Amino acid sequence: MRIFFIAVLIFGFSKLFACSCKLPGTIEEVFNTSEVIIHGKVINKCFASLESAMSPSELKILKTSLKENQGRLEHLKSQSLIEIQILILKIFKGKIAEDLVTIYTTRSGASCGFLGFEEDRDFIIYASTKSHAFWIFDAENDLEKEHTFWTNQCTRTSAYHTIEANALQKLMKS
Repeated sequence: MRIFFIAVLIFGFSKLFACSCKLPGTIEEVFNTSEVIIHGKVINKCFASLESAMSPSELKILKTSLKENQGRLEHLKSQSLIEIQILILKIFKGKIAEDLVTIYTTRSGASCGFLGFEEDRDFIIYASTKSHAFWIFDAENDLEKEHTFWTNQCTRTSAYHTIEANALQKLMKS
């Protein structure tokens, strides 16, 4: 009976923290609402802290405002992100000046992180310049580091598929 109770507690609590998002929609729907869509190859993947993904000037302001909240300050240092270096092979949508970009996602599927990235594999990445991981800080300004992007499992981000790439190519021309 005790094991059953513990199992109910564990599985019940996991639903409280589970990622919740609707299906991303058709390629055309997501094309119209996405900020950036690229085809890229994963060059490097590593864990990263929240503070490493933040604008240095905004991080300084945030740390000052959190000086009385040790828990949140410690959270900034936690390795709760995955940082992915992507070699851009094709830009379907958006303006990107560099050949290499940094993409962030949360490290946990429960917080909607896209966990499928593998080095030396191609992906179609639907991304934004806005993080879904910084809401906890209630900051007045954007905290994201410039020239970085964010994705999650609620987007159409996936391993490269020719059918999806062809559909995106057609949407670029229309």
